[in-house]
Amino acid sequence: MAVGLLCSACSDDEEYNPDTAQSNYQPADSGQRVATVYTTNTVDGRDYSWKHNFSYDAQGRIKEVNSVIKHHRAWSSITGTGGYRECNITSNAKYYYYGEELKIVYSVNKVYPEYSSWNTSYTYTDAGKLNDDGYICYYSTDLFSFEYEYNMGNMLAAYFNGVSIKLLRDGRGNVNGHKYSGYDTSGNDSISTRSGRYEYTSVRNNTNFDFSAYFGYWEHERYIEAMAVWPYASYQLAAFGFFGSVSKYLPLYETSTAGDENAVISPWEFKDGLPVKYTSPDGRVTEITYTD
Repeated sequence: MAVGLLCSACSDDEEYNPDTAQSNYQPADSGQRVATVYTTNTVDGRDYSWKHNFSYDAQGRIKEVNSVIKHHRAWSSITGTGGYRECNITSNAKYYYYGEELKIVYSVNKVYPEYSSWNTSYTYTDAGKLNDDGYICYYSTDLFSFEYEYNMGNMLAAYFNGVSIKLLRDGRGNVNGHKYSGYDTSGNDSISTRSGRYEYTSVRNNTNFDFSAYFGYWEHERYIEAMAVWPYASYQLAAFGFFGSVSKYLPLYETSTAGDENAVISPWEFKDGLPVKYTSPDGRVTEITYTD
């Protein structure tokens, strides 16, 4: 499907003007635009960090994502001993709008300071079709083609490769789980339901950004290669409303951590009414800045 979408779009991206390009997609206008999200964590003495910088076009649509990530890759040797090797990742993703079509070109560069033979870089193009409401109804990547179903601005389900993932919501419309129908690791039919997996605060989300999507609550995004492992995503879709309305409330935490005696009861910090810091029960910290 990607070939067909790209062929019908403008043939020369070099002539593309993001400020005047027309699109079915309309950005969320619910609040202040997020400029950066910066997440840090320490696991067994290893420091991890993910910083994503966002820029917007004249119409308020996401135009570009630039990311700087510090990761540690597990490895094992022939002798059975192993450990972790530091990996520094930089990536860039550009969004192109062509009426009912969307194209995202992203490039990733991975550098291992102590093991240069692992260094790698690549560039891919993903493409989607937008419905009349501006939400992605079809999407194509290097591995899969996806189809999405909506009702009243809310995504109901994603379908791909014989698999369906239905989003489950709480009484306020927040995504709090999913139902998976497809195959297990042995290729047998499998159905699993995880409802009530995520909880939310009573604080309204007054930004243009869906933090629950960024935190990985929208399960179907994990099957898109560029977004497979949170928070290493090379670009964002649900977080900017490409998969229906953004969440109206700020997330609390995943239910599996709620019983932890060290769980953070009030994970958000605010400045001038805007969320500027989130601390999860496992110690992961996300800091947020905004455009002027």
